Amino acid sequence: MIVSKSTMEPPGGSTDRVVPHRLNTSHVNPEAALRWSKRRSVQGHLRLMARLARMGPRELGQRVARSLSKRLGFAPTKTNAPLDSIFAHTSQSNVASIQEYLSKQLNRSFYFGPANRIEIVAKIRNAIPDADEKVCKLAHAIGSDGLHYLGQKVRIVAGEIDWQADPISGKRCWTAGVLDEAEAIGVESADVKYVWEVNRQQFLPILGRAYWFTGDIRHAQQAIALIDDWITKNPVGLGVNWCSHLEVAMRAISWMWTMPYLLTLPGLSEAFLNRWIDSIESHFHHLRRNLSIFTDPTNHLIGEATALWMLCVCFPNLPDADQEKQKALLILTREVERQIGADGVNREQATSYHRFVLDFYLQILILAKRNEFALAPAIAKQVKSMIEFVAAMAGSNGVVPMIGDSDDARGIPFLELVGWDFEDTLSTGAVLFQRREWKRSARPLAEISVWILGVDAVDEYNTLSYEDDQKGRAVFPEGGYCFSESSDPSGHAQLIFDVGPLGLWPNAAHGHADALSILIRLNGKLLLTDPGTGAYFGAKNERDYFRSTAAHNTVTIDDWDQADLYDTFKWVNPMTVKLVDSHTLNGFSYFVGTHDGYRRLRAGLIHQRAVFSTETKGWIIVDQFDGRGRHSIKRHFNFHPGTELEQIGHQAVLAWDPIANNGLRFDFPLPENSPPSYIDIAQTGQWSGRYGDIQIVPHMAVETVGIPTVTLFAFITPIFSDRESQRTNDKSEMGIRKIDAHDSYVCQRRSPRPGTAIDEFVLVNPSRRNATMPSGHSCNARFAYVQQTAEGIVRRALLIGEGASLIGPNFQLSCPKHENSASFSKVIQ
Repeated sequence: MIVSKSTMEPPGGSTDRVVPHRLNTSHVNPEAALRWSKRRSVQGHLRLMARLARMGPRELGQRVARSLSKRLGFAPTKTNAPLDSIFAHTSQSNVASIQEYLSKQLNRSFYFGPANRIEIVAKIRNAIPDADEKVCKLAHAIGSDGLHYLGQKVRIVAGEIDWQADPISGKRCWTAGVLDEAEAIGVESADVKYVWEVNRQQFLPILGRAYWFTGDIRHAQQAIALIDDWITKNPVGLGVNWCSHLEVAMRAISWMWTMPYLLTLPGLSEAFLNRWIDSIESHFHHLRRNLSIFTDPTNHLIGEATALWMLCVCFPNLPDADQEKQKALLILTREVERQIGADGVNREQATSYHRFVLDFYLQILILAKRNEFALAPAIAKQVKSMIEFVAAMAGSNGVVPMIGDSDDARGIPFLELVGWDFEDTLSTGAVLFQRREWKRSARPLAEISVWILGVDAVDEYNTLSYEDDQKGRAVFPEGGYCFSESSDPSGHAQLIFDVGPLGLWPNAAHGHADALSILIRLNGKLLLTDPGTGAYFGAKNERDYFRSTAAHNTVTIDDWDQADLYDTFKWVNPMTVKLVDSHTLNGFSYFVGTHDGYRRLRAGLIHQRAVFSTETKGWIIVDQFDGRGRHSIKRHFNFHPGTELEQIGHQAVLAWDPIANNGLRFDFPLPENSPPSYIDIAQTGQWSGRYGDIQIVPHMAVETVGIPTVTLFAFITPIFSDRESQRTNDKSEMGIRKIDAHDSYVCQRRSPRPGTAIDEFVLVNPSRRNATMPSGHSCNARFAYVQQTAEGIVRRALLIGEGASLIGPNFQLSCPKHENSASFSKVIQ
């Protein structure tokens, strides 16, 4: 029996705080439910011991040097190089000025140079008619209304902005002396992300493009004034803007992208260029001495090495440029395989950081090609695979789901590209790899593709034929993502099944406890969704919620997360997640995943989830548990803002999007004599479409209290019209019964259709014993699906399990020898 629960609680069951987290509940010692070795206090000591064991002499020396420099108030980045060092190193340059030298160097080495101005502007205007208007509007906003940074508007005016202050409150919360990144993050009165985002100076290419599009020198003068103001007010190595090595790298990349625009300004001040070049060289020395090889070998290290490599390519007269270029390239070659799986999925398990890293490697790949530098084949291979994953995630409209953390970061400094629209990545990838199927989600050509690939990108993109019906990969086994489609003449639905690990270990900094979660979008728009990020350094309970299991569309046991939060960017007790089975054939898809996150409980268990699709009728979700004890099992479902939830009868819920006029029907049948389930529907979920912006959204939890041997079914059906009939009629008849003592079940669903009734039978049979189904068939498969008419004619069937067979009146199906699956499909008029 399924009933509606009268008492509404936040997801996860905690009532003492708006944001649930197991350690905030009213239990006197909630960790008593954990095995002793899995308690956070024990794990904290184990983490420290493991970290010390990994610390070699080089890392120890680096840490001692930084500690001493901090104690002495000494900024080690500052050098005694002359102001015009890059220019001075080129005695054979035969140029009259540093402006001329830099122009020649960037014409030769960068994606575009001052010499390309007329051609590239004309090409963009012809291919993208409104590009100049959009850029000029953004350029005007920089000093007037302000630009959007992490959901907040910030005005950026030289002489007025305090580069080292929180741009929201205007307060200085960090010392102006030597500072390290941990200290900057640890300030509780402000979020340092807002400071760093502005100081990346990714707004500068906007001013540069506006200058080239319009010829208005005021845009270039504004950029020069902002760069000069920043250099004056941020002494090398001191303050909040020099303590994060990634932020130094991001600013250096922004400056390299800005330089070609400003070098076309007539009468550009040599004194300014000298100061700018001197600061660029300081950025170079900072990076070469402070790469996060030991402290943060994640996307931070990739970004830092990218900036160092690009600096060496664009300014080959920097000290030891060849040596540093090779060092950076070795790091980038190693990390492209360490941080990215063979199937192209970033191991941080966060779609935003996947693109962030991809931005860096795209810049490397394209710049190396322009300069005829040889790269390891792994870089091109991994970049191609990463874009293939983006194409699968983006679907038909180019919008990628929010999975894992996000802080709106882009490695390419075009500020307007933030958000969840990944069309620019697919546009560039389509031209770079000549993949016409990526054009399906990328249209039209993105402006950035022309800047980074050159003017030929326009014609190359236009010659790619458009493929609307091209289907991409359904399974990314190492990254842990499976894609299942369901369509009928009125609409298209897609389910994404997350069978990926927690994140890149040892911290899984940007991963969420979302193992076996599902996402569903209808006609390209997410309805069953991921919560997003909230903010990194806001209220701790908010940060904890957005990473929690209850905030994702999966199962909690006794309100516990699948792993344990340690601090803002660290986890302990990570779950092991496996894709156990995967079949896509003849219109069917069948995926099975499992994780052991709840084995750390004293009465522990393993969760297994199967996702089955018949292509035209939605999905069947089967949750099974192997373990001991009596537990509260909650299946969580989190919805996009604006979704309306309505319970239909005792066992169904309709989730409706009134704007798109479509929705999902959820049916939760239970076997006879099983413990009752309770459906909670309330506005208790939280959703963050962009960093720092939080909305309250509908959340549904279906709770069953019982022993782990219970098998839970959920039928999810896309509804593209006829909401009223769903509301007033319980159109499907369902029943589940246990067929033997070995935890095997068969579920029957009858769905009336015009002129006939269709029966569906689902067999879940872990024991593989021969079972008689209500359809009249005998079957020994571990999973079987049969669809037949009221007259007993089989329309479709699927078997899973080597040696499995399905035998019935006038019908027989069996798995071929050494095969794990077999299917049957027949169109019956």
